[in-house]
Amino acid sequence: EREGGLLLYPLSFEGLENSPNVVYLGLTPALQIGSAVDWALARGAKRFFLLGEDRISSRMQTTIARDMVLARGGSVVGERMLTGTNPDLTADAAAIAKARPDVILNSVSGETNAAIMRALRAAGVDPAVTTIVSVALTEAAIEHMGPEHFAGTMLAASYFSGLDLPANQRFLESIRREEGSGIGIGDAMAAAYVGLHLWARAVEDAGSLDEAAVHRALGGRHAESPYGPVAIDASTHYAWKPMRLGRVRPDGEIEIVWDSVHPLPPAPWPMWRPRREWEAMVEEVRTSWGGSWEPPAAAARSAPLAQEPPR
Repeated sequence: EREGGLLLYPLSFEGLENSPNVVYLGLTPALQIGSAVDWALARGAKRFFLLGEDRISSRMQTTIARDMVLARGGSVVGERMLTGTNPDLTADAAAIAKARPDVILNSVSGETNAAIMRALRAAGVDPAVTTIVSVALTEAAIEHMGPEHFAGTMLAASYFSGLDLPANQRFLESIRREEGSGIGIGDAMAAAYVGLHLWARAVEDAGSLDEAAVHRALGGRHAESPYGPVAIDASTHYAWKPMRLGRVRPDGEIEIVWDSVHPLPPAPWPMWRPRREWEAMVEEVRTSWGGSWEPPAAAARSAPLAQEPPR
């Protein structure tokens, strides 16, 4: 931003910002959490437990999830915020089991998730009974950590590698031709691929590499992508994307149980709070961390290379 550059940001994050130098290609909480909450409520779920970690994205996702659940008639029966200093998850799992939720909304990133799933199963939480939806995990991360830990749990994402779409087949062939068949592919990689193609078309239409001109040309643009139709909102420059909920099979494959089919609005500023209130909440957290996007003692548990880096 200081240099007037243009960033095509492919990662899922908390939203709650808007920059004339950024095009936001990832998923927002309105897309991931909103889809998961609505799907669960439609199936009769009422009791939600919110599991997060001490990162800005997870903190804001937890706040948004709480607002959504309560506004839609559900109840939040518990919340737990993990830090890098609590490797023993026994107490956390016991608290979740005691709360008897219908749904656990999980925004924890990285390899801690495998330990979480082991602890939950040991505490008697069965994914066949208690729906566990993760918003910070990808197929690649699950394959890296071992699908046996996640069988029966669910992912909220726009992209899954098994999507039967012509654009996805072209995407997979292109990636495997360049990188080989062993590379992990997830939402962020697919979004980055889409962003590159949208950028090239915007440059051609703008007739210039000027960042401001290209940013303007990207607004309102739409395309077919590996995950279906996508459009860049002309006002916010956030992506409208299809959403899916997929259940992890024991072999690591994803069974899609719900598909929006059409792109959904990203809603980076959930309308039930004023924008200035969202901004103040983010700034309050960052101030408590000395102006950083992470707490001073950043979690020692780093995300695997196969997973999209958390923010």
